[in-house]
Amino acid sequence: MASKKQLANFHARSYVQAVFEQRLREEGFTCPDDRLLCWYRVKNKEIVNSIVFWSPWATMPLRLEVGYGIHPLFIKPAYTASVSYSNRPHEAERFREQHLVENCPLENMRYMPFESEIQVIAPGHEGRGIYTFEGILLPRMDSVKTIEDCYQLHKCERLSWKYEDKAIKFATVADTFIDEAIFLEDTEVYPYCMTSVEKHIAAYKKQCELKPEKKEYRLGLMAWMQRREALCDGSRVEYLRILESNKAQNIDYLKRKLGIIV
Repeated sequence: MASKKQLANFHARSYVQAVFEQRLREEGFTCPDDRLLCWYRVKNKEIVNSIVFWSPWATMPLRLEVGYGIHPLFIKPAYTASVSYSNRPHEAERFREQHLVENCPLENMRYMPFESEIQVIAPGHEGRGIYTFEGILLPRMDSVKTIEDCYQLHKCERLSWKYEDKAIKFATVADTFIDEAIFLEDTEVYPYCMTSVEKHIAAYKKQCELKPEKKEYRLGLMAWMQRREALCDGSRVEYLRILESNKAQNIDYLKRKLGIIV
């Protein structure tokens, strides 16, 4: 008898295959396995587009969501082997969440199971959710061709927030946004980035004190201290070398783990 996790993966795969797979492949996306949950394409050897189908609960009928990223190749793309993606990234630049929708008002979406044999809640209109890709994600991804485009997309999204105070708009910037800002030397946002950097350094220092044997905490602390040096100690050139090294590692990861040649 299939477990809840296996059942959720089966229904998610069946839905993605029926609605999204052909269009994703037509637009140059590649899936690294037969689960059909994660899809990637690399543009101009600079930008990664990622699409991940996931669900907050492994209960039937499955409420499927789409996580997507548009970011430089020096940032590692999200990946999951299970539709129940509990450790997904919590930063909008790397993993922005999008509901399944069609081109109609929300009140007319008529969400219902896709089929009796495919228990995924999807819009009841003819496209059954494909507009999520064709009308929202793809145009946004196609508009970004360079790292500069990528960063401006992320920055403009934050500037569009209703808050008047820029400090609030940029209060939650994470490593992806900060690395982009350092790469492009956008000194305007450096003070806001520093606020986030100091918070992360304090948090990692505490974790290192509580669990000094954890290598991931030590590496995390080192990475955030390197960002601080790049932002305020004139070490930007040195940090660009780190980003170039990260890019090389991610190219290797894409090839070795995901079967994608850059």
